[in-house]
Amino acid sequence: MKSLTQLKFIFASLAAMVFWQSCMREENPDKDSIAQVSMKAIADVDIMDSATRSSIVSGSESSAFEQRLNNITLFQFQDGELCETYYATRNGGSIQVNVRGDIGMTYTFYSIGNNGNMSGLFPDGTSISDFLSGIQIRYSDPTTEIANGGIPMFCAGEFVNDRFSGIPVTFSETGGTFNLNFTRLTARYDLVLDTSGLKYGSFIPSSLVLAQSPKVVYPFWWYSS
Repeated sequence: MKSLTQLKFIFASLAAMVFWQSCMREENPDKDSIAQVSMKAIADVDIMDSATRSSIVSGSESSAFEQRLNNITLFQFQDGELCETYYATRNGGSIQVNVRGDIGMTYTFYSIGNNGNMSGLFPDGTSISDFLSGIQIRYSDPTTEIANGGIPMFCAGEFVNDRFSGIPVTFSETGGTFNLNFTRLTARYDLVLDTSGLKYGSFIPSSLVLAQSPKVVYPFWWYSS
């Protein structure tokens, strides 16, 4: 009889312990158990920003070339530190990236377009300040590389208090989409030749070379200054 009573006491203690541990898990959920959700980032070009339009082609091809995004690298920050990096290329008429985050958490996004895969440049944990001041785009032959890869662009949100704010996105249970509006990093120059003073014949230029094309571009240089 005494053994049966002791056995009942052991079972009761085990049940109470299991119940207590279950409550503790609910009150203090492990970080890995926090529910996540996917959202879709849609890349677009801010065609209204005419001051930064640039082209090395002419005629009807100009508009399409200036507005084309071939690839993007998307940087996701949580609490001021890099937590994920994504790379995507054009698939048909647009670039879309599936990103993941914890429900209820607000993340900040920055992106570089038409510069290939930059996902290995910064490790997770990099601060936003180190990222903004440290990221750069390098060219060995700017004219050829831009012609082949597209005009370099960036997406960084608003310029507030001497820094770019990024794109803040709060993840909800329903997921959804958000837009990435890109701006060109190169300027456009239109050359107009006045040939009205030519008395004989005509003058048609066959080529134009910009003698001082930049080899290094700092897309967020305002911050590092």
